[in-house]
Amino acid sequence: MKKILVVSTTTHQSDASTSVAMLAEVLQRINTIGAGQVRAINADKLHIVDNLSCYSNGKKHCADPQAGPYRCWAHQSSVKNPEKFGGVDQMSIIYDGLAWADVVIFATSTRWGSHSALMQKIIERMNTLENRGSSWGEPYPMAGKRCGVIVGGLHWKTQQVAEHLQE
Repeated sequence: MKKILVVSTTTHQSDASTSVAMLAEVLQRINTIGAGQVRAINADKLHIVDNLSCYSNGKKHCADPQAGPYRCWAHQSSVKNPEKFGGVDQMSIIYDGLAWADVVIFATSTRWGSHSALMQKIIERMNTLENRGSSWGEPYPMAGKRCGVIVGGLHWKTQQVAEHLQE
């Protein structure tokens, strides 16, 4: 049985949201066919600190083992100094979900010809996962995981946004 993580990054949570509606349909189908154990995260409800652009300080600065259990300076810094970061970063919920999952599905709405700003923030914060392989020569934490995207919206570039995210 697969472990499936679904991360919604839409900031429009009403019944009128196409990405929320499509995600609900996907979750219903997963449950109907018994495809696996599902964890769902509504990232819009989390406090996610902005990326600190650690890579710009040298490739080994990002994913540094000294940056705490998630090897992320944004998370570690918010834990040590929450008032400076508007609270403790909750990206750890997504990091833990990604470590747990066999399959990851991201859902986003389209905004101005692109995915949501929240989706971009999460992508940038995932640098710590990519850099473990590219900068530190370690196994890539996402290796072997399947990933999909759900992109909804009434924007004329919705299909291109999905294609871009699939790359």
